[in-house]
Amino acid sequence: MLAVAGCGASTAEVSQGVSSPAKTQAQPSPSPYLAEPSPTPTAAVDSRGVCLSTPREPQSDRPAKGLVAVDPHPEGLTAFWIPGLNKRPCQVRNGKYSAAVAARLAADLRKSQQFPDGNVNCPSDDGTAVNLYFAYGSGHPTEYAHVALTGCTAVSAPGRIGRIASTDLTSDLADIAPSP
Repeated sequence: MLAVAGCGASTAEVSQGVSSPAKTQAQPSPSPYLAEPSPTPTAAVDSRGVCLSTPREPQSDRPAKGLVAVDPHPEGLTAFWIPGLNKRPCQVRNGKYSAAVAARLAADLRKSQQFPDGNVNCPSDDGTAVNLYFAYGSGHPTEYAHVALTGCTAVSAPGRIGRIASTDLTSDLADIAPSP
């Protein structure tokens, strides 16, 4: 199902698995950033014909403490796929994924290395990204991470030290990304 271009998000139910074998053991991390999946990011074409998005990431005024992390064993995942500049269709897409997909992406995220300090040269970045909301059972809040899919492929969450998305994470995200 697709929304009219520039009018918000569309929803796609997805139940496919992710098929990369685990290569390393995840390291313990401090508690994750907790957030509910709202408000929904938006995208629209401006007067110059450029696709602009508003990721609407959760914000934090606390200093960064610990690496971006999510707990293992999520029960599911909601992803908001944010288009980059000049992408068509210019719309945010929403997907819901199984526990197996969520667990694989959570493990991939925890394996990603810390973003380096200092100056970093990155490839071109058009703003293409995905906001990930990991769902857990009752009594456990939803956990959030933002993954840039172009440029330095930074993984971020408010109040956390960033990571660079591992090859496994970017590959597994590509496997579940909605088709254009």
